[in-house]
Amino acid sequence: MQKFFGKFFTIGLLLSLGALCGALLAAILTITIDGTPDAFTEAGTDTTHTSASLTVASNSYRLLFMPYGDTSTIGNNTTGDFNGDAATHVTGCYKSSGASTVGDCMILIAPDVATDAVDLVVDVSSRVLQMPISLYNVVQTSPVRDVDTESGTTATSTADLTLTTVAGDWVGSCIVVRRDAGADPGSGLAPDGGTQLEELYNSLGTRFSCAWQIATGTTTTVGWGGWTASNGWVHIAVSIAPANAAGVVTMSRRRR
Repeated sequence: MQKFFGKFFTIGLLLSLGALCGALLAAILTITIDGTPDAFTEAGTDTTHTSASLTVASNSYRLLFMPYGDTSTIGNNTTGDFNGDAATHVTGCYKSSGASTVGDCMILIAPDVATDAVDLVVDVSSRVLQMPISLYNVVQTSPVRDVDTESGTTATSTADLTLTTVAGDWVGSCIVVRRDAGADPGSGLAPDGGTQLEELYNSLGTRFSCAWQIATGTTTTVGWGGWTASNGWVHIAVSIAPANAAGVVTMSRRRR
């Protein structure tokens, strides 16, 4: 009799745990952009770059995704902060082409609820294009699931990058395109999927834009096109994991 009831207790416990796990999985939150990204084109050339004002609202599980493009080979020793809190460089995100074109990104987990500028300090005097994006509903431990980069010179479109994702991940993809001597590489940068954010341009012949989408499977493929000529382009892409209702996520993995 004791064994009989013991089996029922074990089965009941397993069913309860399964239901609990199912509820947690069902409660995965949707990563959302908070307000308007702080698209900013540097007016002059310097090593210190301060964006316009960015507002981070009091949403749960906040993260700043801080991609930027540059017009010289600055090295990957960039530092950044928001409201006095230092950002973290995303390992593997820095990429430079042979034509002094750079794409890179940083993140800041749990930024302050504040209105402030995003400050960047780079190695070499240059003119930066930034697009800090305030997100919420992001897992707060190891939020970057995957990152990949590519670069080229004369092509008018990128090859596709394929990221490891889980359904519900937020995928950000950014392109930097430069043409020498201040010539415009051509407007109309276009991602091959997702929602495009603002397109920036500076007088040094550099265009910069970002796009985002929510992953629906185990991989997500992103690419860009739309320019007419370039001496260098850099494409960076990052997948970011969502939180669930408890602020955690059941699985986080990275290839790189």
